[in-house]
Amino acid sequence: MEFALIFPVMLLLVAGGADLARSFFVGMEVADGAREAVLVAADNPYTTYTHAQFTTLIQNTYGGSPLTCPAGDLSVTPAQGPAPSATGATDQFITVTCNLPLLTPLLPSPVTITAKASSLIVKS
Repeated sequence: MEFALIFPVMLLLVAGGADLARSFFVGMEVADGAREAVLVAADNPYTTYTHAQFTTLIQNTYGGSPLTCPAGDLSVTPAQGPAPSATGATDQFITVTCNLPLLTPLLPSPVTITAKASSLIVKS
């Protein structure tokens, strides 16, 4: 009898812990993907990347495995900084957002995970 009362609560705690760990892992992947995308843009200053190219790069960043954020729930916003300075330097900004659906039915879903990265691009 007591087990029947406690089991649903224990199940929710375990599922909530799994969702928390998954959210943390996806947050690290999103941050790594944003950093990798901005570094690729900085390494190739004369190449203009499309939204699809940035998305593919970010999805394949973490150890070569696809990002665990569902493909339709990943958005990438590349943006250039202010006009280049006299030395030709400009900033490249990347914002990556993932709307992660949770597994636990009682928690608000989806959770929005956002990471921003920037790099100085110097064209020589």
